[in-house]
Amino acid sequence: MRSIANILTDGHFENDGLYNVVREPDCLIPGIPTLVIGWEKTKRLYPSASIIEWRIDENTYWTWGNRERREVQERDLIRFRKIAINRFVMSMKYVFLNVFTVSHKTIEKFLDSLKDDRKKYIYGCNDIIYIYYEGNNNIIGFSLYDIDYADMDRKEFFRSMYSGKNNVFIKDEIPYKIKNEFKNRLYILPYLYSN
Repeated sequence: MRSIANILTDGHFENDGLYNVVREPDCLIPGIPTLVIGWEKTKRLYPSASIIEWRIDENTYWTWGNRERREVQERDLIRFRKIAINRFVMSMKYVFLNVFTVSHKTIEKFLDSLKDDRKKYIYGCNDIIYIYYEGNNNIIGFSLYDIDYADMDRKEFFRSMYSGKNNVFIKDEIPYKIKNEFKNRLYILPYLYSN
């Protein structure tokens, strides 16, 4: 799974796999939000940081250590996680493949793309299949109900999905969910499954 943010701390931080948790600034991943935990560490690394303002620059934030001000740290962690997830999600492009409006040639190209060598993460929820194509930040979703209604063969879609050697099927509950509503039913977009 790809890290969506950096956490720079000398203490323990419970990581669910979404964060690059490091002790040294050399190990930070550039270009993603960074949270520095602990005022002493923040002062040492960012001398211009303000004790009043939690934002250091556009991509860097700080919070107190849990021995300094635990309640403030917990609040700041919630705010930082929202920022990190929102920035990650904003980079994603979601496309709904409507089998009623696209050409037969487009459907064939889509089925062929399911068989190619690119790594893809596939997740199903409420008869909607979501496919994340690694490397290009695209998520394509399609409805199995629409396939049935259009008198197409569901098995052909499943054969294509299962024949791709780099296709990864996600069966677990997604750690963070971004919900999208279609016709008063909630469907889950698996934005956070990537390497």
